[in-house]
Amino acid sequence: MEDEDLTIRFLRHALTMKKGLVREKNVHEVVQNMTKAPLAVVTLADELASMAATYVATYNADHEKWNAQIETRKAVEVLNLVDVKPMRPLILAIAEKMQEKEVNKEMRLCVSAAVRLMVAMKTRVGNVEKGFADAAQKIYSSEIKTIDDLRIELSSFIPSDMEFQQMFTTARVSNSKLARYYLRSLESAAGSVNQPWHIPNDNSNDINLEHVLPKETEGNWPQFSEEEREQYWKRIGNLCLLRSRDNSTLKSSAYRDKKLVYKDSQYTLTKQIAEVEEWTTSAIEKRQMELSELALTTWPF
Repeated sequence: MEDEDLTIRFLRHALTMKKGLVREKNVHEVVQNMTKAPLAVVTLADELASMAATYVATYNADHEKWNAQIETRKAVEVLNLVDVKPMRPLILAIAEKMQEKEVNKEMRLCVSAAVRLMVAMKTRVGNVEKGFADAAQKIYSSEIKTIDDLRIELSSFIPSDMEFQQMFTTARVSNSKLARYYLRSLESAAGSVNQPWHIPNDNSNDINLEHVLPKETEGNWPQFSEEEREQYWKRIGNLCLLRSRDNSTLKSSAYRDKKLVYKDSQYTLTKQIAEVEEWTTSAIEKRQMELSELALTTWPF
């Protein structure tokens, strides 16, 4: 992205935090209206300088700003992976204005909100952008002071438990890095790991995303029609994690051969697949329903 684009994006998000939702086309006008007096120019420049440093930190989990905020560092890492763009003014507002103890909790809440919106495919809905902008402004003006305040503010447009679980049961994932994040988080939740939503060091060279029903069946999956294959191969219920050396031998193998590898997997959720006698559309739907229940504890709101 060009430097000019980065500058406009930062200005838009910073102004949104101060004034409410600002469209890119209105950035110049808003700045002009805020700087009609010489003192106002100096004041805004000082504010933007502080915000710019914070803004940079929100895009870098290793930034020194987070050295004393390990929880926030973890959340920033995940938020940059999921990257729900309308949420950026809110992330900036939390990092810039909230007390440290609240920053940790509220960034964690943002992770759950972001994942729920991604799964529900609502990241680009108009009320979402406006909702995040309003929340950011209320944090900036100190109307929102605690995580409970923020949760109430966001609850009007973040999917509820019921909606999130319902959408999760049919969710498809095309982005392999995002799919690995979902599965590793669910795997951690299944093992009762603390903070299952945070997965460090996601190395695709060590951990592969495996499609049980493969994209190319090569005649080994007659139980699926062509239409069913297209519909189901990207479903979360059809995905699992494997070590790279295990995954490299499977490719389009038949299910009976894949089961032998899954059975010895170090991953609980992958190992469970081997207990299924035959891999069918019903098996995928059943597994995805089970994962949807686990998702509620992985990304609580």
